[in-house]
Amino acid sequence: MSEKKQIKKKTPVIEKKKAINVKKEEKPEEQKGSELKSSYVKELQSPVEAKIGGETFIGTGRRKTAIASVSILKGSGKIYVNSLPYEKYFCNRAVLLSNILSPLKETNLVESFDISAKVSGGGVSAQADAVRLGIARALVEFSFDLRKILRPLDLLKRDPRMKERKKYGLKKARKAFQYTKR
Repeated sequence: MSEKKQIKKKTPVIEKKKAINVKKEEKPEEQKGSELKSSYVKELQSPVEAKIGGETFIGTGRRKTAIASVSILKGSGKIYVNSLPYEKYFCNRAVLLSNILSPLKETNLVESFDISAKVSGGGVSAQADAVRLGIARALVEFSFDLRKILRPLDLLKRDPRMKERKKYGLKKARKAFQYTKR
């Protein structure tokens, strides 16, 4: 009996010694946060941006069911959406392309930043609106003074309109089945 108790007492001590030997030097809290942020940014960046490096600013945009994670960094004005040039991703539709560039045009920063966006959900138009909002929010993170320019133009406002849910007893949200009197 006494041997079993001694074994039980010894095993935790051995485990503690192993943990101490394996344990690496801990970094301060500030560095841990920056590492997490940099690893998140690396996922968002296109291959071109990963080579450039530099300080990155992140903004998230939403519209209907589309969600865009946008990262901007100082560069030459290249814009990538889901690792494709934005003109190719949005099929050269002029309305969508001008919509995406509107925050940059209003702040005169079109050629100042390289932009990378990851978009999912929704349709093409909703995705373009989500990217626009993400760019605007990232610009405000870059310089808070740009908020004075973007806010009056409603470029920082999320469009709250969503598809209304279907109700029971109806065909769609409001459309009813045909009524027959007799």
